[in-house]
Amino acid sequence: MKRPRAQQARTSTVAAIVVGISLAVYLRSLDFEFTYDDHHHFVRNPFVQDLGNLSRLLPWRFFDQEFPDQARPLLVLTHFIDRWLGGSSAVCHLQSALWHAATAGLVFALGRSLGFALRTAGLAGVLFGLHPALVEAVAGISNREDVLAAFFGLAALLAARRVFAGRLSALWLVAAAFAVALLSKESALAVPLLCLVLALCSPHFRPRERPRRAWLGLALAFGLVTAGWAAFQLRLGYPSLLPAAGGTGLERAAVVLPLRTLAAWQAPPASARRAPEPGARRRPQGEIALADAPALQAFRAWQLVVPWPTAPEYDLAPFRTPWARLLGTLALVLLGAALWRDLRSRGRFALGIAWFFAASVPIAVPTLLLNPLADRYLYLPAVGAALTLAWLVGERMPDALSRPAMLATGLAFFALTSANMLRFRDDVALFSSATQSAPSSARAQQNLGSALLRKERVAEARVALEKAVALDPSLLAARLNLGLLEEVRGDPAAALVHYQKAVELPRVVAEQKLAGRACERLGALGVSRGQREEVERQLARERERDASSPCALALEQSLRSR
Repeated sequence: MKRPRAQQARTSTVAAIVVGISLAVYLRSLDFEFTYDDHHHFVRNPFVQDLGNLSRLLPWRFFDQEFPDQARPLLVLTHFIDRWLGGSSAVCHLQSALWHAATAGLVFALGRSLGFALRTAGLAGVLFGLHPALVEAVAGISNREDVLAAFFGLAALLAARRVFAGRLSALWLVAAAFAVALLSKESALAVPLLCLVLALCSPHFRPRERPRRAWLGLALAFGLVTAGWAAFQLRLGYPSLLPAAGGTGLERAAVVLPLRTLAAWQAPPASARRAPEPGARRRPQGEIALADAPALQAFRAWQLVVPWPTAPEYDLAPFRTPWARLLGTLALVLLGAALWRDLRSRGRFALGIAWFFAASVPIAVPTLLLNPLADRYLYLPAVGAALTLAWLVGERMPDALSRPAMLATGLAFFALTSANMLRFRDDVALFSSATQSAPSSARAQQNLGSALLRKERVAEARVALEKAVALDPSLLAARLNLGLLEEVRGDPAAALVHYQKAVELPRVVAEQKLAGRACERLGALGVSRGQREEVERQLARERERDASSPCALALEQSLRSR
């Protein structure tokens, strides 16, 4: 009895160390401000700021209205918890850090279930917890969805192992955890594939008896939950499948045309989902084609293993070159060859490669054209990389080198994560880094200018916003912010010029609220300066476009209030 208890105590101690280290590295984020999408998804989201709306998450009230992140209700629920605890930046960052630390603990548990030595599984959990590429998912409050999906996805996989051990009652745990993972983010669609990967690469993750019954039960659990999730998304009218969403990667993928049609048919009517006006521009998000996918995926794999220093914005031009496409394709072919070779022997190295490919499936196509190199998409793929790196360092090296290598790898990850985290301390730091990584990005310059303007650093904001307009004269947000800047400077005439240019730009549905804000300021300033007729003419033009648009409504309000 003493030996099993001693082993259990050591296991618990290592698990506590993994969780503690993964949490400790992110404690410094408690001093950080809200950044980027946090403002839209949480700070300025009236739905989660009113705790009375918690009852609207109930099934019979859920579809009564639309609110941000409605397709990911578990994320919304955690934001309600943030609000209930006070809603401060420190509270939000602490919750994200706790979820991340718990996920690192599950990575350790997964390593043990695969037969890894105690120290190797512990190293895998630590490397995952300290991986520099995961900072965006943990330090960005609005990106918590990736952490939640990974946590419950790993819980589903660990429950699946209990099914393989003959406990068919664990199928309920598999189904429940998988369902919650999908309600966190659609990246959890990779979980059934990852279950196959684990069974293929490890003898510890296969049915011991009645394999057909175990696999049939898992297939039924995964299939029913996936079907239910798909019905839920179609009932919502899955925004990213709609042409009115403003031009996403999924919109250009011919394989989802039938789904998009179904989504449009099922979608409840709402003014925010109208098709864009004729002639409206569609700014491609990243200008990446399917032919560039190998270069992007190879770079993702590189980030997970090296790890490469990360940034919130990238210059994507290098990925479009013929050499990048050739090298990316070659790298993926070599990874595939290594996968095939290792599957026939040990299977441990194959685990990392197969996990990367499987975990990338749900995000490869939509993110390719939407946001190709967002680091948060690496959260689930990083599990396989951490397991493989830990195995190479902890079990394939001689004992004399293994311990120093483990320490050096952990310290290197800690240093890189600490440095990368500083970019997320506030919006100015985040977008300053973005403009350095992608100096030709109008979006990065506009975001930096907006952040500087909120900090009342007017002169610096003007430089950034003028750069944004020079790079992309049709960038509505930059025109709007230049108008706000001129108001701060006390020059309403100059502000009116920028607002007028902003509302004259063709726009997609996603920009209607921005245009409405520009019209609101245009109307207020125009009426106050005795230019009522000009405002009325602008209102007439907006009514020709769409009489119920936010822009038309804002102009009407400004005329009635004076």
